[in-house]
Amino acid sequence: MTATTTDVGRPVYASSLRAIGTDVRVVVTEPAALPQAREFLVVALAQLDLVASRFRPDSELSRTNGLAAATAGGGREQLTVTVSPELAELLTVAQRVENLTDGLVTPATGAALVAAGYDADLDVVRSSETTTEPVRPQPTPTPRIGLTGCRLTLLAGTMLDLGSSAKSHAAQRSANRIAEYVGVGVLVDLGGDIGCAGTPPRDGWRIGVRDWTGRTRQTVRVHANQAFATSSTRVRTWRRGARIVHHIIDPRTGTPARTPWAQVTCMAADTVLANAASTAAVIAADDAPEWLTRRRIPALLVDHDGHEYRVAGWPEASTGEAI
Repeated sequence: MTATTTDVGRPVYASSLRAIGTDVRVVVTEPAALPQAREFLVVALAQLDLVASRFRPDSELSRTNGLAAATAGGGREQLTVTVSPELAELLTVAQRVENLTDGLVTPATGAALVAAGYDADLDVVRSSETTTEPVRPQPTPTPRIGLTGCRLTLLAGTMLDLGSSAKSHAAQRSANRIAEYVGVGVLVDLGGDIGCAGTPPRDGWRIGVRDWTGRTRQTVRVHANQAFATSSTRVRTWRRGARIVHHIIDPRTGTPARTPWAQVTCMAADTVLANAASTAAVIAADDAPEWLTRRRIPALLVDHDGHEYRVAGWPEASTGEAI
């Protein structure tokens, strides 16, 4: 289940699949382009999984985390390793997100996620829920990584997680590349991270904001290529001891963020910025409206009681038929 769905208006042509642990949708404005667009996306997401999955032992990220873990306690404060250009690109994006959010969103939260119980694909985590309370890790200092070209420097013991940036980057990059390759309007939705490129459909892209119950709260119609992302504390959840916990870590505490927001949806020029803002807003808690307004990022915030708050020019409520 994703917190944001697409309601795109006709004529458009869509294909759905499951990849990288989430629901995926690609939408194009010409039917002949759909098979090529889908195939491009399947290949791109398979490559992303092999590079950046925290749950695959054969991924490059898992191997890098293993080296950092082996270094901890060995008398060395840092580890320097050469990574592939593909991982270096994703780490550069993660650093951009960290800078954009003043450290509220950081890739150095892997250990905190494991401590909270998120140490495998979500279906596996939910099927093996335990009565053990989460281990309380230490706060996560930032920044904890350095990158020069393909040379990565980590504090010993640091475990990286790229979930807060790699998926959104893949959504925008895939949309851009498909549009360039096949020459049509393209929308790519990776689990609620939505990137658009090329010429929009005649009636514009209609983006439906769906909440954790499956209800479409609002439809936003855009004729320019905007990006959207939703971060939710009510979707990617599991039980740990007596508590329900979620995957958005506050690096200041090292634990899942304590926040009034069930979900935050942001609109921005690209998907990385939209997702960075929505995740940071969840972590910012009561300060989120002011944080978003100061940065002029339109957002729809929904609290745990279902009340809606619009900031920085987010459009008023509207409806639309989801397809």
